[in-house]
Amino acid sequence: MRRIDDPDLQRDLDDVLNLNQRDLVANRNHALAALLHELTARSGSTWSPATLQRKLEALRAAPRAQPYLGMLEWWLADHIRRRSAP
Repeated sequence: MRRIDDPDLQRDLDDVLNLNQRDLVANRNHALAALLHELTARSGSTWSPATLQRKLEALRAAPRAQPYLGMLEWWLADHIRRRSAP
């Protein structure tokens, strides 16, 4: 579980939104592991920005939203940006 330097924001995450509940953290980790497994099965262990972009677009275009879609979109967009940086 990630911790945030801002104690008020951390309190909001932990107590108000309850986003760091053990089950939610485990479910997010499971969703990310499934995404990584799928990417690795299709493209090996090195993913180009184009590969990640295609996966991001496929997730967004799916007729039914995948659980934890927002987190997966964030992860893919972050890695597209990192791999596209000079």
